[in-house]
Amino acid sequence: MSKEDIQQEINILAEASTKLYNRLLWGLEKITNVKGYLVLPDLEYVKYSENDIPIDILTHDICKENFGTNDQGEDTYLCACGKPHIKKLSIVKYDNPKLDFKYIILGTECIKTTIDFLHKTGEIHHLKTKLLCWYSNIMSESKKYKNNACFSCGEYNIPKKTDYKKEYKKYWCKKCVGLGGKVKCISCGKLRFYMDSPTTKQPMLYCRDCFYNHNVDKISFTQKKRECLALS
Repeated sequence: MSKEDIQQEINILAEASTKLYNRLLWGLEKITNVKGYLVLPDLEYVKYSENDIPIDILTHDICKENFGTNDQGEDTYLCACGKPHIKKLSIVKYDNPKLDFKYIILGTECIKTTIDFLHKTGEIHHLKTKLLCWYSNIMSESKKYKNNACFSCGEYNIPKKTDYKKEYKKYWCKKCVGLGGKVKCISCGKLRFYMDSPTTKQPMLYCRDCFYNHNVDKISFTQKKRECLALS
């Protein structure tokens, strides 16, 4: 997208901001001393976290307005809008040498309402796409905290807090399980019966053909478990 097109979107957003109130744009203006509609295009999505700030992001690099208390007087994180409504932490980067911070925390609800706001403002395709991409990343990352990854397809489709009567359901999602307790080989995807290895006594990951095929890079059950249950 050209600079002229982006500037045109900013102009449309600036005009809309004089008519419609958006809490996030107002909050961004308050903490950056720059009009919120000018800040939004320069924000870069960095990371999502479920409950706390990732250790690779230093606390002193985060906007101080993102720290406060909730209605019960407990210390908590605040969205850039000033409200303690954060259920999932979305961390964005804002490069401005005049400011003493690098990162800003946004609440998921504010991102959703800002997307709705952009829908109302007309031809703002670039910014709308940008925020929709953020929201998609947030939902995708959020899923990893609630579910485990399937050993076969790798998708986060297996709920963590569930008691499974069948052992294989802990490791293979519904899409990768067939009739009669068959599960997909993690290499070729062919269905075969779920069984333990006679030597390691751990669940077999491969079908017979792939297991004896020297051209297939093998991984142990322990390694695969470590990969798929990394966020447990």
